[in-house]
Amino acid sequence: MTKGVGNRMANNDGTCGSPAQRKILIVDDEPKICRTLAQHFVFNGYEVRNVLRGEEALSLLGAYHPDVVLLDILMPGIGGIETLKQLQHISPRPKIIILSAADHEEVIQGALQLGADFYMIKPVDFAELEHVINGFLPTHRKHHTPS
Repeated sequence: MTKGVGNRMANNDGTCGSPAQRKILIVDDEPKICRTLAQHFVFNGYEVRNVLRGEEALSLLGAYHPDVVLLDILMPGIGGIETLKQLQHISPRPKIIILSAADHEEVIQGALQLGADFYMIKPVDFAELEHVINGFLPTHRKHHTPS
């Protein structure tokens, strides 16, 4: 079972999906985790982009505007905490979900105080993660005209 704590409830260009879909940016230095998360969310109708470092995520945000960022804490270069701090200055600010193996109360509380919207301990339960993401994003409804 995944532990979660919150404040509130591929195309050639590296994206998967269409522009009208909900967008997720995955930031994790483990390619297998990025690939597994991306496959799950693409299969479930999300547009997904993933990067392996915080620097890549921050430089990408000028051109890609995700609804949600899935962010690891322990990464080389600019780590997850510094990336989290920088994400606070993005407008519009995406929802930020920390996915980390770091299961220490001070790390969890520190990330939430710095602006993370939710913190989940790896390994992640996909159904729970998707439930959290859906709770953050507005429901897109198809409009139809009565006949």
